[in-house]
Amino acid sequence: MDHERETEPVYILLSDVSRLQKDYDTALEYLANIMNIDENPEALTSKAACEEKLGHVEDARMAYQRALIIGTEHAPLFRRYGWFLIKVGDIANGTDNLLKSYQLDPKNLKTHKKLGRAYLLSEDNKIEEAFKHFNFVYDRSPEDYIGLLGLGQAYERKGDYEKALEYLKKAADHPKSDLNCQFFLGTVYSKLRDFKKAQDIFRHVLSNFI
Repeated sequence: MDHERETEPVYILLSDVSRLQKDYDTALEYLANIMNIDENPEALTSKAACEEKLGHVEDARMAYQRALIIGTEHAPLFRRYGWFLIKVGDIANGTDNLLKSYQLDPKNLKTHKKLGRAYLLSEDNKIEEAFKHFNFVYDRSPEDYIGLLGLGQAYERKGDYEKALEYLKKAADHPKSDLNCQFFLGTVYSKLRDFKKAQDIFRHVLSNFI
């Protein structure tokens, strides 16, 4: 038994290495060597992440829930589980779990960014809540890509297109800029009736799919 306990951290590390290489099946195989995995929150969290990447939604959900029941590091677990729920379309419960993470660790920038994005996805028109969290990120890390993109999206939703353009242009110049940002930037130019710039951007977006 002691030998098996001693090898458990090694299996978790091997699993993490495989997961970072996106070899999720192998990562799960390593985790299968851990006895009483349902009593090991670290292993359960790794399992949940792998199941999530493989599209095994219910297996991931159960692993996250069990990890929350037995774990002690609840802030990061609530954040991970909350964002998982957001990604599978359960916006309300995902936001609730992100809020639990925020209450436990109110200065964590990752949580603020995910809460801001969750409120943008909410059907309850909680744009001001999104602003609160994205502004928190921007005030402390003005070059953060998600913060810039989020503020741009929030101002676009609010109808302040000039302000949206200000932040989306900064996001578009960021090394992490992606097609999602370009799409929103083109949308804002269109709403500002700068159709030439909007067309150029949308053509650039399309060129990545042809």
